[in-house]
Amino acid sequence: MCPSLVNTHPSYRIASIPADGIGPEVIEAGITALKKLAETLKTFDLEFTNFDWSSDTYRKTGKYMPDNGLETLRKFDAILFGAVGAPSMYTTVLGKIQPVNESAQTSPITSLSGSCVSQSVSHCSSMPTFDQ
Repeated sequence: MCPSLVNTHPSYRIASIPADGIGPEVIEAGITALKKLAETLKTFDLEFTNFDWSSDTYRKTGKYMPDNGLETLRKFDAILFGAVGAPSMYTTVLGKIQPVNESAQTSPITSLSGSCVSQSVSHCSSMPTFDQ
């Protein structure tokens, strides 16, 4: 292929899902840092699309994301995911998003009531729920 036809300045589409708790602040800081990196290096572009999917959305609608949510996410090059506020939503959300993104960096979960301390809440028989 002719070198002049090769895209040497790629653009990446990133879905951002701030979600709950500290997620919005962390995602905002992450986007700021990534935009600064792209601006400094000038070797790639980033385009972010924010989705307001959270435990609050789930409480209001009965769904964390719309029925076509996974299909929507598949159109992106990456997913930048914040945090899930309700522990009972953790595996529900990651179980849906992780197969689309293929990998995820997750943090350990610690239940405040002490009923379950596990990397995977799917092994917990009773998870407390917390209202924010």
